Amino acid sequence: MMKEHSFTFSSRDGLELHALRWVPSGLLRTRGVVQLVHGMAEHKERYKGFAEFLTGEGFAVYIHDVRGHGMSAGGVENQGFFAEKDGWIEAVEDLRILGALIREEQKDIPFFLFGHSMGSLMARTFAMKYKDDLAGLILSGTSAGKGALEDVGLLIAALQTAFKGPKHPSKLHHNLTFGAFNKPFEPGRTAFDWLTRDEKTVDAYIADPYCGAVFTCSFYRDLITGVKFIAKPEHIEEIRKDLPILLVSGEQDPVGDNTEGVKKVAQGFKAAGIGDVTMKFYHGARHEILNETNRDEVYRDIAEWMKGRL
Repeated sequence: MMKEHSFTFSSRDGLELHALRWVPSGLLRTRGVVQLVHGMAEHKERYKGFAEFLTGEGFAVYIHDVRGHGMSAGGVENQGFFAEKDGWIEAVEDLRILGALIREEQKDIPFFLFGHSMGSLMARTFAMKYKDDLAGLILSGTSAGKGALEDVGLLIAALQTAFKGPKHPSKLHHNLTFGAFNKPFEPGRTAFDWLTRDEKTVDAYIADPYCGAVFTCSFYRDLITGVKFIAKPEHIEEIRKDLPILLVSGEQDPVGDNTEGVKKVAQGFKAAGIGDVTMKFYHGARHEILNETNRDEVYRDIAEWMKGRL
């Protein structure tokens, strides 16, 4: 059993952000704490199954709806907007603020940061900006940069933001990202077959008004700015050399270029002198490995890796 609590906290620019925490109940000792960061166009409630498993293994779990997502968006119509300016940095700063609150509650307990997809990019940015005493960094469904394509995407997003306003929905970027991800699985059952082989999960995602929305042009401006930031070797060099890092991905995850992008990220970490870098790929799995048909295996592997770093 686990105890679930909802709470809110404030960002440094005054947003109310909604969060959940789960703690082991009964006689089970808390051996570690995990801060989760969800992906783009989803929300914290989708991680309850993973949290339930982790609390059963003795880990306390925290997650917030990233700004512009879920309850933190302040309504379905407000999804997909970070900030008027410096949105990526503000979103990463939110991670730091929540992390500080977690440490106040869970003093002297090994602290892990887990990020999925967009959340993995935010987690990588955090590790570059803050010399934190993380016990480990787990990156799920992460990706490498696209070089010149990002420059074009950033230019388009900046122009759309300038001429149409920062909250204008960018169907162009939406189609270029989500549409491209689904192409390897066409002709498919849905437009989101790239997420997971579990059809019930895909259907629930499509039916959820807080999943899969068309995000704003300024969001894509911020996202691409973040992607370009974490790709720079001088920023990778800022990560603690003794930080254990686990990269997990589906072999058929288009976001990670079917493992090639993930391998590139891992190579960048190793080239920067980070000694403990582990990769794990799951045969046949797609993007959301926590929601895959073999999710129990994924859950166990992540928990065992964390136990090995306690």
